[in-house]
Amino acid sequence: TRWATHGEPSDLNAHPHTDVKGGIAVVHNGIIENHESLRRYLESTGARFISQTDTEVIAHLLNHLYQGDMRRALIHAMGMLEGSYALGVICDQEPNALFCARNDSPLVIGAKDGEGFIASDIPALLSHTRDVIFLQDKEIGVLDRQGVSVYDAYGKTRQHAIFHVDWDLSSAEKGGYAHYMLKEIHEQPTALQSTFTPRAGTPGQYSWLPVTPQEARALRKISIVACGTAYHAGVLGKYAIERLARVPVEAEIASEYRYRDPIVGENELFIAVSQSGETADTLAALREAKRRGARVMAICNVVGSTITREVGEENTLYTYAGPEIAVASTKAYITQAELMVMLAVALADLRGQISPERAAQLMEGLADLPRKAEQALAVEEQLGHGAQRLAAQALDLVVHAGGDSGAHHAHEHVEIARLVMLHEYLEQTLVVGKRIHAPHDDRGLRGGVVEERFLGYLGPGADVLHGHAVVAALYDQLQRRALHRKPRLELLAVPKPLRRCLLLPLLHDARNLPLTMMCRFHAGYHKFQPSRFSSTE
Repeated sequence: TRWATHGEPSDLNAHPHTDVKGGIAVVHNGIIENHESLRRYLESTGARFISQTDTEVIAHLLNHLYQGDMRRALIHAMGMLEGSYALGVICDQEPNALFCARNDSPLVIGAKDGEGFIASDIPALLSHTRDVIFLQDKEIGVLDRQGVSVYDAYGKTRQHAIFHVDWDLSSAEKGGYAHYMLKEIHEQPTALQSTFTPRAGTPGQYSWLPVTPQEARALRKISIVACGTAYHAGVLGKYAIERLARVPVEAEIASEYRYRDPIVGENELFIAVSQSGETADTLAALREAKRRGARVMAICNVVGSTITREVGEENTLYTYAGPEIAVASTKAYITQAELMVMLAVALADLRGQISPERAAQLMEGLADLPRKAEQALAVEEQLGHGAQRLAAQALDLVVHAGGDSGAHHAHEHVEIARLVMLHEYLEQTLVVGKRIHAPHDDRGLRGGVVEERFLGYLGPGADVLHGHAVVAALYDQLQRRALHRKPRLELLAVPKPLRRCLLLPLLHDARNLPLTMMCRFHAGYHKFQPSRFSSTE
């Protein structure tokens, strides 16, 4: 499945795309940035386009360049294409071969006796083979009866080691759950345990950390750069590292970092965070930081991915979450957050900012996370009942937080937006300070703008796990119902010291609305309690 990046989702815009004669067919993941200029050029040579996609340009370009050797045509085409692409190509003149090429988009070749496969990610191949080759940027693969051959952009043969995947096949299947997201939510305790265990050991010993004690003490700044969900894990890491290790930290969206001419100083650590290890903007930001002399490392979930190869295995901290197939991130995010806190504890201990006893206490708390995750997931049935009530209403969702709690709920905001697909109705996640200074009337808190509103409070100790459960329950129920109006979802956040003083005025504003419900989740108190507010509540 590929997102419709150019043109509407339709049969004409669907892959594969062919040239005029239908002799060359192409599937493509990525974005061709110069497709408009190539389209104009090819139209001047007689090509006729039937779709709005950038991918069809590739098919016509290969037809224009083809002179009996598709490998040679691909080499020439790569010199003309600008942007990201993972390509699969077949040609009726060479029927016994499958061709592929990549640049800035992941492409994996599966190898098996007498068979070959190409895919964007490992899980798609697991039912066929566990032996894979990771194609690198500006490389071409040819799969034929003789096996798999790899060539560079100049046509020279390249040798790649075969990587054996030891993932359990069941980890890439739904395993009886209604959908992958629900399965992956329930895999969070195991993912937390798998990520923590290799780093558990003697207090004060951090052999897993890609930073020496001398480097840790010399650090002057840390930049955490990522996209989407991984960025929110980075924001949490910023709070944890600054609070414990007392090092200035910047958490930044990768697309902004790569284009803003960043200043990289001496003794600066750059941390790239990516579930897949193939995020194009994060990879570009990482390369820019390396070019400017930063010390680099990565937090990643996929062994052998481009980002891990860029920084080196010795500079990679893996989250052992297993394959994450659902669009909305759950177990990958929570293991990224777990590693961020572990990193904060380790740096604080090495820098002498906390005592060894305090470091051991914090690591013991992290070791207990899988058990707490199991407890949090035990409320699923109650959450389902609440979600049924919410889905029956035209609802708005407000969750207030700030600080590190704000990072958690910004993550939930993104995932609800992805799942419910109501981007035009979603308001930006705001920290509490912005809410205080924002006008209330245009947000429906006063004046009866919104007839029905749902207020959610995720209490201390249960923020992320309960948030994921809420998202899953809402997703499940909203999929089953056609709402008479689309909900507007608004996720905000309240730091612990401000919860009482900020929630009370908010409830005071909301009490006159026709239907107001509240969900309370407290650490150690997991009963789902929807209730109408009175003026005293």
